[in-house]
Amino acid sequence: MQLDKAKDDLKVLETTVADLEKSIADGKDEIVILTDEIDALTARLASLNKQVEEATVNSKEDNEDCQSLMANHGAALEILGMVKYRLNKFYNSAMYKEPAARIQLHSQKQAKEDAPAPRLQLRCFNGFDGDKTLDSMDCI
Repeated sequence: MQLDKAKDDLKVLETTVADLEKSIADGKDEIVILTDEIDALTARLASLNKQVEEATVNSKEDNEDCQSLMANHGAALEILGMVKYRLNKFYNSAMYKEPAARIQLHSQKQAKEDAPAPRLQLRCFNGFDGDKTLDSMDCI
């Protein structure tokens, strides 16, 4: 009887050992799979970091280009203002008043900047007329 019980206990222990060995093998397989997944995710993360760096560089270059374009745009508008000033002097000499000082021009510019931006209106005209030429410059 004790011998039968000992045999039964041995079989139970052998089954338990086999189950534990199988669990250990499965755990090792899972560790290998998870390690491979971690390596793949690390590589993907490095790739994404590189893409972010490239996008940052591109964004900075685009910003510099935009800033340059805006500065050039402002300079072009200033030149157009001087051209309009000269054309006004030529075409509207009777109504033309010489500005009192450079400060006045600056204050007019400031007042113009404070005013809401006018809507772009395109006007069509036939022939050549100084007033319409000056009006067309206001459309820019």
